[in-house]
Amino acid sequence: MKNFGIQVKPVGSNCNLKCKYCYAAPFSKEKIQIMPENILEATVKKFFQYQKNIFFSWHGGEPLIPGIEFYKTFVKILNKYKTEEHKIQNLIQTNATLITDDFAKFFKENDFKVSISLDGSQKIHNTNRIYKDGIGSFENVMRGV
Repeated sequence: MKNFGIQVKPVGSNCNLKCKYCYAAPFSKEKIQIMPENILEATVKKFFQYQKNIFFSWHGGEPLIPGIEFYKTFVKILNKYKTEEHKIQNLIQTNATLITDDFAKFFKENDFKVSISLDGSQKIHNTNRIYKDGIGSFENVMRGV
């Protein structure tokens, strides 16, 4: 059985940070649009028809912007179409500033692997990974961790 990976960007290149070196920033929009549920469901359904081992890589921008309800809906959709033959993995790449206790619990309960963007020490991190107002994000990233 072959593995199949899909990168999902539920808010495109939009992010809550404005990192100085961001490759996605030129593609972000002023108005954030979250992937509609019908598109999410159609995507899952289509891949489940043709693949048995699927790796979902949640990316952005910042993939936690849609909030935890978006991901709860995703898991409901997965469960709707998943059979015993399907092997699913979820990885989320996040800046961790939006991780809450509820998100952490959800990730653990649903076996999401979480990868966090951190540039090093507080000084180094806050030089580039800043909010739109210029404030560094290190403390919020560490809270998320």
